[in-house]
Amino acid sequence: MKIIHITDFHLVAPGETLWGLNPHDRAAACLEDIARWHGDAEFCVISGDLTNQGDPAAYGWIVERLKDFPLKTFVMVGNHDAREGFVQAFPETGRDVNGFVQYAHRSDQGVFLFLDTKKGPVSEGEYCAARRDWLARQLKDAANDPVWIFMHHPPFDI
Repeated sequence: MKIIHITDFHLVAPGETLWGLNPHDRAAACLEDIARWHGDAEFCVISGDLTNQGDPAAYGWIVERLKDFPLKTFVMVGNHDAREGFVQAFPETGRDVNGFVQYAHRSDQGVFLFLDTKKGPVSEGEYCAARRDWLARQLKDAANDPVWIFMHHPPFDI
C-alpha cells in the first residue's frame, strides 16, 4: 500500500511571502508533483501546519487546491493552525467528543488514526488524557486490525 504523507505547508494569505518564499507556489508544486507521479497512492495525509497563523484565506486556498486533487486526502491540525478556522475550512474532518480534531478512517487495509497534538498558541504539542482516552478506545475497537497512527508532533520530547 502506498500512502503520501506531507506536512507543514505554512500557507499565508495569498500574495504574501514567508521567509522570502511563496508557500503557495511551493505547496502547488508539491501537489502537482504528487498528482503527476503518485496517483496510484491509496491516499494522501497532510499532517498539520497547513497555515502559518490560521489565516482564513490560506485555508480557502488549500481547500480550492484539494478540490481537483486526484487522491483522497486526510488533513490534520498542527500547532500553527487555528483549530476553529481549520474546522470551518474542513467541516467533514472529524472531531472527538471534546472538540479535538482527531478521527479514524477504516478501510480494507486497516484503521488509520489522525491525532490532534495542538497545544494552544505554542509550538510544542501535547496529547492530554482526554485525547489519550479517545485513542485507547480506537485501539481497542481495532484490536484485530492493522493500525496506522498519524500525528503532527513527535510522541516524545526532543
